[in-house]
Amino acid sequence: MFAGLTIVLCASVALGAVDVAVEFVSPTGSEPPGPMLVVVLLTNLSDVPALVPRLDVVVPNYLGEYVQNIAIGVGASQRFRMRDSWNYAGGRDTLRAWITYPDDTNHTNDTAIVIMSGGGILDWVESEPRTGMRMTLSPSPLAGNILRVEYNLSQAGPATVTFSDIMGRVVVRRGIAGNRRGEISLDLRMLSGEVYLVRLDDGRSAVVQKLVIQR
Repeated sequence: MFAGLTIVLCASVALGAVDVAVEFVSPTGSEPPGPMLVVVLLTNLSDVPALVPRLDVVVPNYLGEYVQNIAIGVGASQRFRMRDSWNYAGGRDTLRAWITYPDDTNHTNDTAIVIMSGGGILDWVESEPRTGMRMTLSPSPLAGNILRVEYNLSQAGPATVTFSDIMGRVVVRRGIAGNRRGEISLDLRMLSGEVYLVRLDDGRSAVVQKLVIQR
């Protein structure tokens, strides 16, 4: 089970119309081999209280940990640290965290994946397991100008990649046409250094991922 678990008590628990996002906050960047803290953040993005039945976290060579019945108030977050440090060997590894939440209205942010290499984070990946939707942004964080977007759509056809700032304003939009799987490169030199939300939408399903631009 997780260490340092703090529960926010709510007066009521919503049975629907809720959206809880999963995000790794540690590891965060270039990490040396050795013991490493693994921390997951759950954020209630809806305007009603939320109850998450179960959060699972799995790292390489570890059976994984889980916590159940997590109450999160409106606009609140819960941070969970794995009880034992993960012994990172320094090679390419994948960490996964996901929630069991059948009443969540936005399943595109219910799973978080971090892919690491000896030099640090390779990619943060958001996926929608029910539809096969997947998007990978690299490098992330972005310090240069060119962002690579690798995508997998629910089916072949047109799609759109949209970048929004933290106020919800659309700053970049790019259309995709053709194959179900592919990759595009975007020149983002016009964007300032801040946090953006990147949405891949094919008209049937969508995934949303956070992108940090460093200037």
